Amino acid sequence: MSTQHEIVFYCWKCGQKLAVPDSLQGKPLACPACQCQLTVPSEEAVTKRRIPMPIVDPLVATENDLTFNCEHCGWEIIMDKRGAGMIVPCPGCTELIEVPQPPEAVQQVEVDVNPTPTGLV
Repeated sequence: MSTQHEIVFYCWKCGQKLAVPDSLQGKPLACPACQCQLTVPSEEAVTKRRIPMPIVDPLVATENDLTFNCEHCGWEIIMDKRGAGMIVPCPGCTELIEVPQPPEAVQQVEVDVNPTPTGLV
């Protein structure tokens, strides 16, 4: 069983990104966006580019934010407190997680472990 690979390239006229099976190398193809006639390049002819990662300032949580870790992958998440209780995908692993309630929203209820029965004679 052979594995099929895709060749990814762009239309020279409109910039549409195309991904086609490698079996179409060297064959004519009309761009689905602008109908320009293209020739599917060989895998070796497709320019590979290295794109540097952007330099990002570290995120800083404010008093309006929650900071918590994904229960699946441990990714640290900073989210506005208004998102508490929502189900969102983790940016690290894409698993769905529930945003926890802020600590001050958790109410502690005192429970008497030895209640006095009422209405008994």
